[in-house]
Amino acid sequence: MTCSPILRLLAALITGAILGAAGMTALTGRQINHLQTQNTRYLDQISTLTQETNTAKEKVAALQKRADHKHQVTKVTVQVTLREPDELTRLALEKEIRRYLEKQFLQREINSLDPLVIPEVVDERTFTVEGESYRVKALTTLVSETIIMHVEAIKEAEKNLPAMEPVGNNP
Repeated sequence: MTCSPILRLLAALITGAILGAAGMTALTGRQINHLQTQNTRYLDQISTLTQETNTAKEKVAALQKRADHKHQVTKVTVQVTLREPDELTRLALEKEIRRYLEKQFLQREINSLDPLVIPEVVDERTFTVEGESYRVKALTTLVSETIIMHVEAIKEAEKNLPAMEPVGNNP
């Protein structure tokens, strides 16, 4: 059987198209595999970045919450120094002064307090304990969530006494 030249040309054309399509399918398949691999990599990156973003958002929220938390005075500590070593009086004075300061400053926002004014609240104030009056002088004050104040207490009668004269100088 003899084939006409047109038929041969047509067969060669069809064979070329089939081989070209097969070649293109192989190249396209390779390209698709490469794209799928890249897609998987990108999805993993997105997942990792999403986790990092959520972690960062949680940290920011925690820091914001801590920044929004208003630091307040939660405790007052008073240390009293007396001229006479009477422990019961000292403890009672500490308790009275602490109660007085707690009424003034407990649960107040620390940033709203003026550390120079706090000592003036008790400075030169008279407290009565066990029937005796004591004038208080603030020595040191530390202001944080705990107000720590060191004061000196002088019995009112002692304060009004004249200064003692040296012995032996009586003219």
